Amino acid sequence: MEANHLPASIINSKILSSDHLIQLANVNEIPMVNPSFEDERLKNIFQYFSTDPEEMETELHKYAEELLDNGKVADAWQVLLSLV
Repeated sequence: MEANHLPASIINSKILSSDHLIQLANVNEIPMVNPSFEDERLKNIFQYFSTDPEEMETELHKYAEELLDNGKVADAWQVLLSLV
């Protein structure tokens, strides 16, 4: 997949670098939301930032950035897809 086929919210991220976008685009297709994906930090982000969608998106992108920096592309996708 090419980086320009990523969702606009990811392409226009103020947090994710071009290297991060390449990692996300380096999949055959955008993954589906995995309803069994359990992540305590993700739950906390939704709990603490639920009243401010813009801040929530920023926090989710920061978390995805950390996951990508640690090679956890599939987990980063699930975090980013949680906004959908």
